[in-house]
Amino acid sequence: MLTLVISLPLSTQRQKKISAGLQAAGMSFSMLPGIVGRELSEAEIESFAPDRFMARFRREIGPAEVGCTLSHKLALETFLASSESTALILEDDAVVPSNLGDAIALLVDRLPLNWGILKVGGIGGVRGRLLQETAVGKIVETHATTVCAHAYVVSRQGASQLLRRILPIRFPYDIYLRDTHVHGARTFEVVPTLVVQEDLAGSRIECDRMERPPSSDLRSILAYRAWKLGHEIRRRAHIIRTIGLSAAVAPSRITRHS
Repeated sequence: MLTLVISLPLSTQRQKKISAGLQAAGMSFSMLPGIVGRELSEAEIESFAPDRFMARFRREIGPAEVGCTLSHKLALETFLASSESTALILEDDAVVPSNLGDAIALLVDRLPLNWGILKVGGIGGVRGRLLQETAVGKIVETHATTVCAHAYVVSRQGASQLLRRILPIRFPYDIYLRDTHVHGARTFEVVPTLVVQEDLAGSRIECDRMERPPSSDLRSILAYRAWKLGHEIRRRAHIIRTIGLSAAVAPSRITRHS
């Protein structure tokens, strides 16, 4: 398994910390320089995110969010250029447990052959149905993962599916990863999460979001409502096709595979 750590060039303290954690876990890894969104020109941002207004959040996408997506795009491309069959992609604020490598090997071994993504870190609840219980957690096939993108495993098929629709950028990357009906990769998540994330306060992305609060004007609200209606129709249709009608009707419930 290829392990890639996305880190901005000047984040030396984070690099030292996650390097120590991965070394303690006995995992080899490569540090991948992230793309600094603030260093992108307006023309570059426009080329990657031509429609910067996100009806979903009633605000414009920020430069750091664009840089984050481009960094993950680079990680996926780096993986596909290798000969490895799976890749663990981490952000440099991930806190690595000592058993991470063994846990991932166990989980991947239990996944169906056509799996695409296995999230091993996230914040929030998981929607889907239970595939299997293991010694390191429950494997849930999910149509709505947790948020955050600091720790996930991809197959070659999953990486290809993520890259297919990653541009143009419409949402922050963790939301794109969460929306399985958008990228189409068969997605699983381990519950409880294996990899937690350090305090987000003060991160460039969080600062971007604070600088761009949701708009409360009528046009933005109407755009949000139109987006939400279309989103729900597409999401539930995808759930019915991939997981089943019961999950679409009761999306918050985790049910067992038959």
